[in-house]
Amino acid sequence: GEAPDHLRRSAIARAVLRRVDRNAVPSRFLHDVFAGFSIPTEVIPNTVDVDRFAFRRRVPLAPHCLSTRNFEGMYNVACTLRAFRLIQEQRPDATLTLVGGGSEEAALRALAAELGSRNVRFVGRVPPAEIWRYYAEADIYLQTPNIDNMPISVLEAFASGCAVVATNVGGLPAILTHG
Repeated sequence: GEAPDHLRRSAIARAVLRRVDRNAVPSRFLHDVFAGFSIPTEVIPNTVDVDRFAFRRRVPLAPHCLSTRNFEGMYNVACTLRAFRLIQEQRPDATLTLVGGGSEEAALRALAAELGSRNVRFVGRVPPAEIWRYYAEADIYLQTPNIDNMPISVLEAFASGCAVVATNVGGLPAILTHG
């Protein structure tokens, strides 16, 4: 997700990437970023184990929300908490499960309390082999990063059948469209 800035600042990176046999990138977003610096790429998309992340249709869609982003600044989980507060004003029964950990955990717990949010569950870090369980329980996946590329978390949410609500940044518009 930070590739545009890195490539803009690093002549060495640009020179090296232009001289390799192939540059593999996981998204159309990065392909376009690299093309802007005349660096050829081949897109090899991220994948999800659809046996582990089994699709379940959510009808009716319930306000059981999930975020699986680590608690670091670039993932802007504070925005997720603020958005959830707005959801909860309309749907007091809404729930939010936050899977992850990181340097902003204490501040995020304090923000949840300050906002007066109810039904917010911080579950900590979860082994990758177990994370599918949280997608299976959720109906809506919330993701509010400041920058991102092609997050596997969104692909996991799609594979599980969750509706996805995300910020319009980086490579997200290449894999998410309104409706």
